[in-house]
Amino acid sequence: IGMIITHKVGRWKVVRNIASGPFSEVFVVVDADNEKAKYAMKCERQEGNQRYCVMQLVGPDLGKLRRSLVAKRLPLSAIDFRQSDNR
Repeated sequence: IGMIITHKVGRWKVVRNIASGPFSEVFVVVDADNEKAKYAMKCERQEGNQRYCVMQLVGPDLGKLRRSLVAKRLPLSAIDFRQSDNR
């Protein structure tokens, strides 16, 4: 938490952990130069260099959302597929 991740496409500050599993962890991160811009960063577990993917944080964890439904299933129609303007 508080760590700055630097890459050729940007710099992100780790805010908090939102999910952890046997193969990866997901963190909320903010743009190091604009802390109002929130993203999710997935870090895969491996020895040495870490692999990661940064994407816009747009809503709740889909697993938690699915478990909150009576049928425990998330219909495909419930997911809004759209591309962010932040490229």
